[in-house]
Order: sequence, then structure tokens, then C-alpha cells
Amino acid sequence: LITRITCMLRDPMQTKSPEYIPSSVTVVAITGTIATTTTHHAQNTRHVRRITLRTQQLPSCYFMQPPALKTGHLSKFQLETLFYIFYAFPKDVLQAYAAQELYTREWRYHTDLKLWFKRAGPTDGVATSSGSTPQYLYFDINSWERRGFNGNMNQNFTSGFLSEDDVRVQFPSS
Repeated sequence: LITRITCMLRDPMQTKSPEYIPSSVTVVAITGTIATTTTHHAQNTRHVRRITLRTQQLPSCYFMQPPALKTGHLSKFQLETLFYIFYAFPKDVLQAYAAQELYTREWRYHTDLKLWFKRAGPTDGVATSSGSTPQYLYFDINSWERRGFNGNMNQNFTSGFLSEDDVRVQFPSS
């Protein structure tokens, strides 16, 4: 490889004549832990420097496993973090635990609309575009915030929510 590089540096047209050597070209070859640097100058003199490369050791903290997430920690997470876990880890056990925690905080998942809803209370502080207090809040995944729901509130709407049993994490019996 070094011979090929040297020939190409000497003559871009592959004529192998030494007058085409650029004024200062450095070629480095690394074998094992020793690097050889060859510098060509216009005078056609060759200076060889040997460089010994040190092998780097990674700190032991790079090899440690992070602590396991305990499901009890989810109750301390902010609402936005729980929604992030739910949407970022589909078909994962973390998604199921986040959904269970959201259900504990009175959020309900609507299977048809694929959104989380909560019955609005006076402390929620979210108003609709008409200025009235909405019946339901939903979490808008596009703007990543809670918004008032202005849609139709009929019996079909509330029947689309998952039940508590559907949200509860269940382990298969062996």
C-alpha cells in the first residue's frame, strides 16, 4: 500500500519519474503499535520518524451496566416523560408500565383516536378556543402538550377507552 501511495504521489500520471514529488508530502504507515512517518521534500531527501502509539484503556465505568429501572420510579416521573416512554417504546414492557402509571393518574387511552384523554377538572387550567372549560383534555403528541378536546362527547366516545384490566400489566402464567 505504501509503495502504491508513494508512486501515486510522485507521478499522478503513473510515469514513475521523481520530478513530480510535491514540495511536502507525508505518508504514514501503521503496523501494530508502531507508526512510520515518511516525509518527502523537493530535494528528494527522506526523513523517517518512528512514533510509538499508546494503547488506550477505557475507564471501568464504561463497562458498568446502568441500574435497572424500577417500576416504582415511574410514579415520580413527569407526565411528559411518561408519554415519551409510552410512544417511544412500542411493544415494550416499559410502554405497558407507562400506560399503567398514566391510568393511575386518571388518563385513559382511546383505541380509535390513538390518544390519551383525561376528564378536565378546575385545576387543569386548560380552556378551549371558545374560552369554556372542556370536558376532556387530551395529550397532543405533535405539540407535546395537554389541550382541550372539542370533539363530540357521545356514548361511542367513552366506549373507546381501554378498561383498567386492559391497561394492567399481566405476566403470563407458567
